[in-house]
Amino acid sequence: MEITLKSGEVSAKVLSFGAELKSLVVGGRELMWCADPVVWGKTAPVMFPMIGTLKGGKTLIEGKEFSLPKHGFVRDVELAVESSSPTSVVLSLSPVG
Repeated sequence: MEITLKSGEVSAKVLSFGAELKSLVVGGRELMWCADPVVWGKTAPVMFPMIGTLKGGKTLIEGKEFSLPKHGFVRDVELAVESSSPTSVVLSLSPVG
């Protein structure tokens, strides 16, 4: 779902998928990358809980092994819209398991 926010001369578009900021317009000027899929189709993905990659794609937390893709997992999941108004949105990620 695309959420549009606006306050005065500023507007933003946020996707609930990955909580990605797709557009930020200030004073009529777009400030975000155009997301040309030929080059790179994203604008500002949320990279949580980490940026980069893990050796072997795995980590140990309190003795338990977890697999984690490059740049985390939030950018590739749908988040719930908990609340929204014309000027704000709150997205949430439900715990797994």
